[in-house]
Amino acid sequence: MNFLSNYKYKFLFNRFYKNKMSVRKYNLKRSIRKVGIIFENDHYFDETFIDELIENLNIRKKNIYLMNFGKNFFEFDNSFRFEKNDSSFLGKISGNLRLFLEADFDLLINYFNSNSYEINLFSLKCKKKISAGFINTDSRVNDIIFNFSPNKKKLFIEEISKYVKIEK
Repeated sequence: MNFLSNYKYKFLFNRFYKNKMSVRKYNLKRSIRKVGIIFENDHYFDETFIDELIENLNIRKKNIYLMNFGKNFFEFDNSFRFEKNDSSFLGKISGNLRLFLEADFDLLINYFNSNSYEINLFSLKCKKKISAGFINTDSRVNDIIFNFSPNKKKLFIEEISKYVKIEK
């Protein structure tokens, strides 16, 4: 049964990617106001990591949204958790995930290091100006790709800050 689920998400990802593909224009000189973070491994996240990200990106805590594909729920003000029943067989989204996907982020951070079509599909469906992620994910999902492990949280914060810093 897991094979059918993987095939379904692979098919939906490829179909959605072909339909959505267009030249996107983005300007990093404008400020980043709203950030979405998709993650699947709960050990990547803690309150310290979020606080450092907020400080370095100079954004408000209420403007960070988390989407959790992991087993444990990370407690945060704007956090959503992926449940299997939130996605129909044809890929239609319902529940709280719909709110996350329609949030229109300035920056979407794909903080996972897997090539799962399921998580990549939802990342691709998010409304975003620009997205950043890691090398082991599908390269079609991210605009900025980091070549190190998500376990290196401090390095990630330093690098993402370089891309979104605004000259004043």
